Formats: sequence, structure tokens, C-alpha cells
Amino acid sequence: VLVNRIWQWHFGQGIVSTPSDFGFRGARPTHPELLDWLTAEFISAKWSIKHLHRVIMQSRVYQLSSVDQSEALQVDPENRLLWKHARRPLDAESMRDAMLAVSGKLDRSKPGPHPFPDVNTWGFTIHHPFHAVYQSNQRSVYLMQQRNRRNPYLELFDSADPNVSIAKRQPTVTPTQALFLMNSKFVHDQADALAKRIVSAAETTEQRMQLAFEMGHGRQPSKPDFDAAVNFISNYQEKLANPDQAASEQQAWSALARVILTSNRFLFVD
Repeated sequence: VLVNRIWQWHFGQGIVSTPSDFGFRGARPTHPELLDWLTAEFISAKWSIKHLHRVIMQSRVYQLSSVDQSEALQVDPENRLLWKHARRPLDAESMRDAMLAVSGKLDRSKPGPHPFPDVNTWGFTIHHPFHAVYQSNQRSVYLMQQRNRRNPYLELFDSADPNVSIAKRQPTVTPTQALFLMNSKFVHDQADALAKRIVSAAETTEQRMQLAFEMGHGRQPSKPDFDAAVNFISNYQEKLANPDQAASEQQAWSALARVILTSNRFLFVD
């Protein structure tokens, strides 16, 4: 069961598509021999989850492209035979952590207790329950989750409901998610920090642009994307008409950083 859950984490769907039901009412495994082999490998490695991650991520099937193939698409439109990588969005925690990481603001230390109000001041009731959102730059696993009212960011991006056991999250695409990515202070702060990293690390626009795409997308941009981004920076600074060159550069590169952080190539596992 654990091996299937880890496989589901990497591929979006488990070898058994009903991860909480391996019984008669559950789905049959698509690759039973693979599931058995991975389980044996997991046991022989002394139940090392890290080892299992490495085995899966070093496999050919994990490294496949997500590009469609017309013949395979007709035979297996749901990709149950794993002829391509199943493209899917980052979950809420991974998206937040990724933005903090590329901006250079991710605090990898283990945080202390949440700053709850002094117990002597408590006056909470069933009609006036305690609720708080404690912001930090630590990994999202340390964000406080309350059962009576979920963290607004995590709820917006389909995190698991802490009141029930959930085997699979149901991803949604809503206007409020797009509005958050365009307007939230968190995204703007990470974009500003990423822009500062880019501007301070290189001198020319071309060098900065290559670095921006490497940091944000993990790859070099195509020629059309590169030219469009360079034109974006040039036009943005021209419209700002700010005599302060340093401030103008920071604003322009922050705007480009917001585009990169909210692009599909950043937000999706491709």
C-alpha cells in the first residue's frame, strides 16, 4: 500500500487507482508485477523510502516526456500504460515551497512553536472559536492547519481536508486561484526577491535572462521566448520612464519574475 502511495505521488495515479482500497471492491493493479517488484525492493532496502524514491525517479518511465503521441493516445487515452509522463499541477505545498526556494527566501530550519495567544487571555467559545494564520518562510509542512477553519492559501489550492482521511486530492481550476497568483503579497514578495537575485548575479540583459529561465523553469528558453522576454524588459522600463536606473531595473525584472512564477512551466510537473 505504501509503495502504491509513493508511486501515486510521482505519477499522479497509483498502480492501484484506489489507494485506500486493495480489496475486492477496489481497482485491479495496472502493472501487478511492477508493484510486487517495487515492494520487494522496498523491503530489501530495509524499508527505506528514500531508496524507493531514487529507484522510481531513475527509471525510464519517470523520465518520459509529457508530449502526446497520436497512436498511443488512441489506444490508451487515459495513459494507464504509462506511455508518457502525466502532466499535472504542483500541489499547494510544493508550489509555495518552490516559490520560496527560487526567490532565495526559503528558511530550511525547523521552526519553533506557533505564537499562540497567552492561555490566560483565552475566551474562545463554540460561537467564537480560535483562528489564526501564522505566516513564515519555513516549508509548507510547518504551516498550521486547523480543523474548524483551514489555512486560506492551502484551501484555495486544494490541500487535504484535515477532518477526513483523503487518499487523493481533487484538483480544481478556479478564477480565485488565478487572482491569488496575480495579486497576492506572497507572490509579489517572492518575485521581488527573485528579481534581486537575477540582477545581482549577472550584468547584461542576456545573461540575466538566461539565469531567470534557468532558475524559474529549469531550462534554457527557446529563441522566441528569449526574444519576447527581452522585449518585455525593454518595453517595461521604457514605459516606467524612471530616471532611477536601479529602481527601474528592479521593477522590470520583478514584473518578469511574476510572469515566470505564475507560468504553466513553473506551476506544472511537465
